[in-house]
Amino acid sequence: MTAPLSQSGLLVVIRAAGERTFEACYALLLQQVPPGQIQVVDQRPFEAALRSCYELGISSGAEWMMTVDADVLIRPGAVKDLQGVANALPEQYAAVEGLVHDKLKGRYREAGHHLYRVKYLTKALSAVPEDGEEIRPEFATLQRLSRLGHPFLKCGTVFGIHDYEQFYRDLYRKAFVHGQKHPDWVEGVLPRWKREADSDPDVAVALRGYCDGFQSLTQARIDTRTYADRAGRTLHELGLREKASLGKDPATLALVEALLANVDSTVGSEAERSMGGRTTEGYRKRGLVVRGLDRLGSLLNRLGDRIQRRAQGRLLTPRTPPHKT
Repeated sequence: MTAPLSQSGLLVVIRAAGERTFEACYALLLQQVPPGQIQVVDQRPFEAALRSCYELGISSGAEWMMTVDADVLIRPGAVKDLQGVANALPEQYAAVEGLVHDKLKGRYREAGHHLYRVKYLTKALSAVPEDGEEIRPEFATLQRLSRLGHPFLKCGTVFGIHDYEQFYRDLYRKAFVHGQKHPDWVEGVLPRWKREADSDPDVAVALRGYCDGFQSLTQARIDTRTYADRAGRTLHELGLREKASLGKDPATLALVEALLANVDSTVGSEAERSMGGRTTEGYRKRGLVVRGLDRLGSLLNRLGDRIQRRAQGRLLTPRTPPHKT
């Protein structure tokens, strides 16, 4: 266990929205941060949660505020390592973000956490988009801060793992949003999902969510209350029941330790970077959307029979640690 940090200059805010891993996320943070320096924000939509986080940071008197989504499980030493990167930044930098190993992407990427310099949070608060205005509200906020002269750093420090052991309904919703945020996944990620859909119900659900989002004519929202009906219909069609809650008993902690066992501490230049603003329209101009729709239709047709034969009632994803990339 990593000894908790003693400095009072750090506030950690967990952003919770009913994630299955909330208790595990909290327990892992307590191994590295004193309980008095951890707070929880549970609000919808995401923009409201983001504003609340910034307000907590502003009123805290701390030098740094770390936000951690409850679908992230942090590795030992992650908080200290990310703080080390942040403390070395030039004074004008507003935030730093590391990497997580993402269950759906299958690689390291940026997601689910940031470390903010508190003195710039008032500007950040005024830069938060209106509800539903942006598909990536926090990234849009950081871009606006950058234009005000306060950039943010994406570094190769690995913070933990993301989207492992989540509820099916959340995986469907996230994949639906990914279908609009990352249309390039048709070429890169979906072939892997096709191979894994038979053995991993998480992937089968995500595949359906991505396809629905990719073809949707309405801009996706990251509000956790959205797409619940769609997700329910998908589980019924796949012959799946929603997973049971994941507590903090010894079996759960052993599962988390197994998942974190093979996570690197740094990835460096090999890190997978986010798309950083490419739009569906941009890919449409390249003909990718048209090709992608053809591929999705063909893929779903081939998987149709196998999906119907999928075993019912699986409650947990396979106990397989993330592969290093």
